[in-house]
Amino acid sequence: MSAPGREKLSLGMKLTYGAPSIAGAAMAIPVAIHVNPFYSDTVLVPLAWVALAAALARILDAMIDPFVGWLSDHTHTRWGRRRPWIALATPIAALVFIALFTPPTWLSQEGAAIWFGTCMMLFFIMNMLYGLPHAALGPELTLDYHERSTLFSVREGFALLGTLVAAVVPGILIKQLGDERRAFAEMSLAYGVLMVVLYWLLVLRVRERPDFVSRKSNPLVPGVRRSLRNRPFSVLFACYVVASIPGAIPGLLMPYFNRYVLNPPPVDAGAAQSWLSIFLAAYFMSGLVCLPLWLALAKRIGKLNAWLTSFVMGITGGIALFLLGPGDNVACLVVIAWAGSSFGAGLFLPPAIQADVIDYDELHTGKRREAQYLALWGLVPKFIVIPSASLPLALLAWLGYQPNVAQSPQVLLAIRAVFALTPAAVRAVDEETGWFLDYFSHGELRRVLRLGAKRALVDVLRVAALALALAIGLAFWVAGNLEDTGGNPGPFAVIAIVIAGFALTVFVFHLSRIGPALRLRRGEVADETILAHLAHGNGESGTAALPKPARAATQA
Repeated sequence: MSAPGREKLSLGMKLTYGAPSIAGAAMAIPVAIHVNPFYSDTVLVPLAWVALAAALARILDAMIDPFVGWLSDHTHTRWGRRRPWIALATPIAALVFIALFTPPTWLSQEGAAIWFGTCMMLFFIMNMLYGLPHAALGPELTLDYHERSTLFSVREGFALLGTLVAAVVPGILIKQLGDERRAFAEMSLAYGVLMVVLYWLLVLRVRERPDFVSRKSNPLVPGVRRSLRNRPFSVLFACYVVASIPGAIPGLLMPYFNRYVLNPPPVDAGAAQSWLSIFLAAYFMSGLVCLPLWLALAKRIGKLNAWLTSFVMGITGGIALFLLGPGDNVACLVVIAWAGSSFGAGLFLPPAIQADVIDYDELHTGKRREAQYLALWGLVPKFIVIPSASLPLALLAWLGYQPNVAQSPQVLLAIRAVFALTPAAVRAVDEETGWFLDYFSHGELRRVLRLGAKRALVDVLRVAALALALAIGLAFWVAGNLEDTGGNPGPFAVIAIVIAGFALTVFVFHLSRIGPALRLRRGEVADETILAHLAHGNGESGTAALPKPARAATQA
């Protein structure tokens, strides 16, 4: 285990590590907020297709998340584990981002939808390939508790600056150029260049800890199981999952809330875009101004308590937004500034707590698994966020949304309700054998002891087959639904895609367990060893509460 200490980082190191977040956040905000109305209201892709493409892209993002973390942890080069992926992925991500906001004008609606979905998928993949190693590098730079809080607050301070820039730039460019397509094209080019420069500077200036780089990495499936058995991680993970449920909705629907509830047509679209920039700037500026206050509060009452306290602003702000109507722009500005005051806390406190949880895990396992923890941290919340990032759009399309015109009362009520109210809501088993047995749940190992070693393979194959059948069945159902509805997918098609993606992830997860199940079937691990492993996992001193092995039961 790494020795703890008062490891201070230079200001230059903190700035070099944190500065790329300006570009990362500046690119993330247009993807989260502007890209959907850009394609639905400017490129004129039907909103239902936008929702379906967004769901598919986010499913792919969630599916490969833990594998990217595992890959980064298992990379061993003379340049380190994290920096090679950052250097490789950033220029590709920049090119994909530019392509996303420069769809050719000659594309048909179907072609533009395919362009949108493909670019979104590639952007999420590349974003993960550089973003996850960047995040995993942070906990490795220092082991000091409070120094980590400062490091992550610097990084997220840069991220807030990036979001602030991203909030105002589209409105300014559209007003000056008078052409939304050209404005987003120039914006994407500037952000892409900035991203490559800052991340490559990080690769050149920041050095990884040699003792972490040289450590032996752990296998994927046992690592996931052990991560979930880390009690502090489980508690924090549960909080993050709950916070993620409404997390994507405000950014997703804010442009529609601004355009059709606060500034409905025939108000000039350029004026509405200016108000959107003002609202976003107020939200992110409030978060930036309050960031030092949350850092001070975290030192006083603890990181987790400070983070939970910040939820109050989001809940009360969401309730207030529901009461607003046409022309209430100033009142909306005040409410958004209030809700935005908690934004900074949610950015830097969870990563700082994660770093401490990783240290706790190293204390008990002897392994550093930053990227794998961060990938698992993002996996389930990402699946939960998928409906939040796509279902509201599908719902609006289902209710009859039409771009650039006054909306029906049903659509307006849906925008207000979803946008405003949803957010308110000591080992007895040797280390190597222990990691091998963690390919299986305790319930599976108990069935092996009762029914024999063949049982593990049966369990793995059964779940894998069911998951694959579910994914294929739902894919065929969605294809039939698209044909029956003339290419106008509704909310149920989006839900089916989400479930199919989760099922496919389960299939791949269990596919990786077939080899270990075959080894267990060959009798490479004695029943007594399995008993000892289960006893340790249950926190029991003996094996009286555990099942008798099948051979022992037969002899008795």
